[in-house]
Amino acid sequence: MEEKKKFRISFLANCGMHAVHKDVTAQDSDEAFSIAYKMPEARSGMYDEISLMEIPQGPTVIGVKFQYYDSVFKEHFHDRIFILANNEEEAIEYYNKHYKGKRFIHEPACTVEDGKCVRGDVVETYFVAGAMYHADATKSK
Repeated sequence: MEEKKKFRISFLANCGMHAVHKDVTAQDSDEAFSIAYKMPEARSGMYDEISLMEIPQGPTVIGVKFQYYDSVFKEHFHDRIFILANNEEEAIEYYNKHYKGKRFIHEPACTVEDGKCVRGDVVETYFVAGAMYHADATKSK
């Protein structure tokens, strides 16, 4: 018997501007979609689209979307850093230890002591296939 896989089901609204993500375990993508269509989000009519992706096992590039404060504009914005990690929790832990509260200017992964932007909380994480990464969390143990 084949081992079950993890899948991320995304319910999207407003052209992807609003999303709800649910992780499930299933034999294959057909079973995962079957599970998705039985969820309350699928029947609610609030979402325009349902997407599915298999959650990678082992080291993969994870996009970490974070909020930052720009001291020149005196406003909060969002940016991203890409971290090689075994899972999303490891990527968030690495971000919090090495980036959160530190400053940058233009490049979000390059810390500068006198930077005008201060990195804040993680807003979202997502898997990025085949992307370059700024940091490797798998080597920090």
